[in-house]
Amino acid sequence: MKNFKVFLAITLLTVCFLSCGRRVCCSPPPHSLALVPSRYTFTSIGEQTMLSIVTTPTDYQLTNVIWTSSDKDVVTVDNGLVTAVGYGEATVTASTDGISVTCQVIVLSDPEILDN
Repeated sequence: MKNFKVFLAITLLTVCFLSCGRRVCCSPPPHSLALVPSRYTFTSIGEQTMLSIVTTPTDYQLTNVIWTSSDKDVVTVDNGLVTAVGYGEATVTASTDGISVTCQVIVLSDPEILDN
């Protein structure tokens, strides 16, 4: 029985190693990701805001997050820091572990629009 348990443990580690490449053990992908905030409105060019990725479970360690802007003439993004560079609308996307989450961003050309 002891030999069977050792065989089973070695088999499981081998399967995990082969499926994960260089990792000894696999961590499961997050059940869900969210980008906070999911919508943001800038009232002037040059403003900045920091986006955060929230994971479920909360202790999941993200690696290799790729941040992109759908329109770099409206907003740029660097490691979650979004900067308004022009007027219009854009989508900021964070991608990791095959999952993508987005934040809709608007840069207003007329701050009075907020009052309506």
